[in-house]
Amino acid sequence: MQCKRCVMDDSDVNIRFDENGFCNHCNHFFQHISNRINNNKKPSDDFYYYIKKIKKSGRNKLYDCIIGVSGGMDSSYLALLAKQSNLRALLVHVDNGWNTEILKNNIQLLSKKLEFDLEIYTLISRPLKSHF
Repeated sequence: MQCKRCVMDDSDVNIRFDENGFCNHCNHFFQHISNRINNNKKPSDDFYYYIKKIKKSGRNKLYDCIIGVSGGMDSSYLALLAKQSNLRALLVHVDNGWNTEILKNNIQLLSKKLEFDLEIYTLISRPLKSHF
């Protein structure tokens, strides 16, 4: 069976359908989440609201916020938005041992170009003990 409102079907073991053929996921959204969405606001209104809130909470501190960076597009773009919003951000990267040279270079360049401090934490891998 497939929901009459969305693409979800009974391949989801947690799905339930009501008497109208609508799934519990849709019903949850409309009962609990949709009323929180204000359709009269532009997405940028929320963005600037949170920027102001972050700046206020960061007042008299070294940084307004901490941004986890991976070296990829999403976290790099978030860091750029922080710079354009005049936030004082600390960039943090956790190196789990899978970093490529390109990724490491991206993170360093991002920090330098945006003039944000960068902290890198490297995880130390230990050999697993065999239980056999």
